[in-house]
Amino acid sequence: MGGLTGATDVIYLLNNTDFAVSQVGHQAVKKALLTMRFYCNQLTYPLAMSGRHPNGKGQLDPAQFARLALAGSPDRSERIDLELASAYLRLVDLGHSYGVFLENKPNHKCFVAEFTSSGFLKEQTPNGTITMPYGTSLIHRVADWSAVIRGHSRYLWAAEHYRGANLYGRYLAHGGLQIELGGPKTWVEQGFDWARVPGTTALRLPVDSLKAKVLNVDKFSGFEEMLYSDEAYAGGLTDGKNGVFAMKLHEHDKYNGSLRARKSYHLFGNRIVAIGTGIENNSSAYCTETTLFQLPVLTKEYEEYWMKYQSNSKLWVDHLGTAYFIPHDVAKLSFENNEKQYSKFQNTGVENQGHWVSLVLNHGKTPKAESYEYLIIPYFRESNLSVDQPIYEVLQKDTQAHIVHDIVSKTTSYAVFEKLIDFNSGIIQSVDTASLLMVSDFGNRQQLTVANPDLALYRGPSDDIYDEQGKRVERSIYSRPWIGNKSKDIFMEVTLLGAWSFEEDANVMLLVRDSKHTVLRFKCSETPSHKVCKLK
Repeated sequence: MGGLTGATDVIYLLNNTDFAVSQVGHQAVKKALLTMRFYCNQLTYPLAMSGRHPNGKGQLDPAQFARLALAGSPDRSERIDLELASAYLRLVDLGHSYGVFLENKPNHKCFVAEFTSSGFLKEQTPNGTITMPYGTSLIHRVADWSAVIRGHSRYLWAAEHYRGANLYGRYLAHGGLQIELGGPKTWVEQGFDWARVPGTTALRLPVDSLKAKVLNVDKFSGFEEMLYSDEAYAGGLTDGKNGVFAMKLHEHDKYNGSLRARKSYHLFGNRIVAIGTGIENNSSAYCTETTLFQLPVLTKEYEEYWMKYQSNSKLWVDHLGTAYFIPHDVAKLSFENNEKQYSKFQNTGVENQGHWVSLVLNHGKTPKAESYEYLIIPYFRESNLSVDQPIYEVLQKDTQAHIVHDIVSKTTSYAVFEKLIDFNSGIIQSVDTASLLMVSDFGNRQQLTVANPDLALYRGPSDDIYDEQGKRVERSIYSRPWIGNKSKDIFMEVTLLGAWSFEEDANVMLLVRDSKHTVLRFKCSETPSHKVCKLK
């Protein structure tokens, strides 16, 4: 935030002078701000986007949006940037008026007066789906709620630890899913079990065992810990409205290098299907869990809700109205209502406590080939959906691929973990590389969207170094020779059932078409990150 304050100040102060920041630079800062406001439901950062300070206090600074808006649009066509001014007005509107935010803030009162007198209105709450390949993240927004998914890979670390900063957040990017609803705050640090980050699959370690062993590992770094996977497969795809995120989870050998899983999320409107396969590790001391939710009980109303709560075993609805439907693994479910749940502050290690409820799938000790599947529906009571009627179908769920068909939207998403896969249903017959795909049915045409989740900063085997026991050695990101590399192009071939026509371009070309099948070749590159092909 400090860097963005400086950047927006410079653009604002030097605007309309010979020293004005270039259009490219101005546009980059604008895009950064608008992307951040997309992954923050209002002002507060999601936990996984909080860097070294996962304390629930990090927030956007609306003044940055206001100053950049007053610098005009990047192409100089607008005196006040419409997008940024409208975004600013939404960010500071914390109630039915601007009074809550503007109290004792004269600068913001001036900003609001300037924009409203110029006829600007606050933006509608952003909706849709975006991916952030360089952050191994996908953000999905519907109505006033958001889902933020975060993973890690051989290019992007699992967590950022320093002495006195983020001592316990080891699992923040282990495939976590954080749902933020419009309205009251839904996370506090007091009592939070750092081993149960929602959505993650991880060992249920006590808080002291999670404490990072922060070292100075080489001459390129200071005292810090940023551990990598050796897997390249982690990322997301979106058609703009729906999305799929998947990763091959492999924890670093510094802690539990035997932990592996293949995880995916399939997001269709207000429905999220979560799948995990190939869950394994050799720990006989602690159980491995997949956390569906861990929520603080912050009011008397919420306390009473859980005192009276009765589940039908497969369907759980939390006190915020989000439903979790578990079709197959009810015997593995474990629910806890802990009025005094003990934890420690992420920066000091001082003990704290709070009232929390958790729902987890317990995969046991030393799991082998374990799996899970569940459906999430925020605002379930208002969704007009019933889990008694099928609303999705899992077409494949193994270590090779996770394929889900959403009946409501007639959309099928593919998380393909291995190359040269042949499928048994749908128009996609095979793909020749690990990839992500989505097919949307529009009657007389189909829309095919593809992406490769490998950021491809380098190709081939992982650059990890191993010790005498065959364990990966901890190394600094700053020692890696590829950190300045550009993302490389990856080509993939998709074979479709039947003869299809489409518009070819530099990124999509036809290899074969006959009465039985069509073979397309896609160039997956950094820009754009997703290739969309409309088939007829």
